[in-house]
Amino acid sequence: MIYLDGARIYMPQQYFRLMPFITKNSVQDYNFYTANFPAEYGGHLAPVLDVTVKEGSMTDYSGIIDLRLYDVGISVQGPVIETQSSFFI
Repeated sequence: MIYLDGARIYMPQQYFRLMPFITKNSVQDYNFYTANFPAEYGGHLAPVLDVTVKEGSMTDYSGIIDLRLYDVGISVQGPVIETQSSFFI
């Protein structure tokens, strides 16, 4: 079972066929539970992966270009309205 910011991802194997939907630049924190799940994940028999994604910067614009042999990744973040909202793509 996979949770992304608290939302359950149904049938994640469909997403992995097209492209990875969680990139390493977008992950803030993750927890992998194989047993003794917290109460919020009660009732699951399979392992649980809980992923928290990064929030965009409220003050500065920044970006990362990740070049690999088989793939290219780009991440951009910054404020939409200064100190009120932000984006992370």
